[in-house]
Amino acid sequence: MSDRTLRFVGVATSPRPGGSTERLATTALDAAASFARHHGYNAETDLVSLAGKRISPCTACMACSRNNTYCVIQDDWREAIERLIDPVPDGLVFAVPVYFGNHNALARAFIERCHCLVVRWWSPEFPYEVPDFSRTAAGALAIGGDRNGGQEPTILTTLQWFFHMGFVAVGGHPNIGAASWSQQPDNHVNGIEDVLGRESASLLGARVSKLAILLREGARAAKLPQLDKRNMEYSFSWGVSPGERYW
Repeated sequence: MSDRTLRFVGVATSPRPGGSTERLATTALDAAASFARHHGYNAETDLVSLAGKRISPCTACMACSRNNTYCVIQDDWREAIERLIDPVPDGLVFAVPVYFGNHNALARAFIERCHCLVVRWWSPEFPYEVPDFSRTAAGALAIGGDRNGGQEPTILTTLQWFFHMGFVAVGGHPNIGAASWSQQPDNHVNGIEDVLGRESASLLGARVSKLAILLREGARAAKLPQLDKRNMEYSFSWGVSPGERYW
């Protein structure tokens, strides 16, 4: 990939193909690409739809740790996650439909299975490095069945995953992410017709793109290493006293 090319990935976790979640994720990706191109970068977008995919939840079997391998459950998760780790994208939009006030089952299962990506935090012999998402700008998008249908709790759950995995999260304006609703007054179900929601998704995509550019340029200038527990804990070189943690 060219040094002037930014790659933006969207994950749409709805089980419904071609619905509001996919469309609004695409809206955010298009805005991210447009912002990047306007500022002199090439841009690639990739939408990962979980519609029709079989993704089981984590069972805490710990086979990943015991066998030194990524998750052993045989389903569609590995194919989906590969587009986030090989290579790591410059920007991510994670779009989730609201089910009972929070993440739907596919979104939750997708996130839980990422446990195997970070095994090296506590198992140094694990053969795969933890993906370095510290240079990936990430934005959360939620689509509810009502204007106030649980979008903010859903976005907060996504942000919690972002922080756990080390993504660099953006907010919306003035909110914490992009929110839309699918049920229109005339009973037309299509979140893309929600003008405020569509504008929110576009703004989120542009903010992801702006931060991705800043992270790319900052990384180029500073050439900083990835930080994890192995090189941050109990280190006198960081001015840390015995028994303390750097942070």
